[in-house]
Amino acid sequence: MGKFGTLLRQVRSGAGVSMGKVARHLDMRVSHLSDVELGRRAPLSTDRIRKVGDFLDVDATPLLIAAAEEKGVFELNTQNVSPRARQVVAALARELPDLNELQLERIEEIVRPKGGG
Repeated sequence: MGKFGTLLRQVRSGAGVSMGKVARHLDMRVSHLSDVELGRRAPLSTDRIRKVGDFLDVDATPLLIAAAEEKGVFELNTQNVSPRARQVVAALARELPDLNELQLERIEEIVRPKGGG
């Protein structure tokens, strides 16, 4: 089992939700979701991971990180964002390897969800 699939199964089971209910919510086959959980398929897309988090009422961040680690990249949907937001994301992607801990903390403060974290 891949790290993402293992974590997804833990989160889903911990929420007491069946694989069938999650699969229906994501409009996918149960067999596909099972294969993801077993590591036989790639992690879900970012949009689907966010939907799972919302559906299970959990923070999707650990799932997003596990998917990125397994895929080797973070996926960002830039279809519904402004051109300025695309510029900022591109700059962040370009400069990420050179950011120090203080700079990363400052960015995290900006993007951290209100009310915690």
